[in-house]
Amino acid sequence: MAGRVYLLAPLLLVLLAPACAGLELLAGGARGGPGPPPSGSLSVSFIDVGQGDGVLVQAGGESYLIDAGRPEEGPNVVDFLRSRGVDSLDGIVVTNPRS
Repeated sequence: MAGRVYLLAPLLLVLLAPACAGLELLAGGARGGPGPPPSGSLSVSFIDVGQGDGVLVQAGGESYLIDAGRPEEGPNVVDFLRSRGVDSLDGIVVTNPRS
């Protein structure tokens, strides 16, 4: 049985490596972010805004931001939005008024 496990592990690695590389491309990887989603699709992206996560929802040419963190996170959030092709927001949802 142990011999089968040793043979199975390299096989799984070979089969899963291309899938993981594809996920990195979808997540933006080191290539600068995915840009805006294709027309007719839904995109949900997350950004660390300090004490939690911000969520960018893009669909039908509209962009909505849920939570942006504290004011000092502003430059990071703006860079994130620009990397996703967002020039303006159609709505903002604030779930915690203190941050």
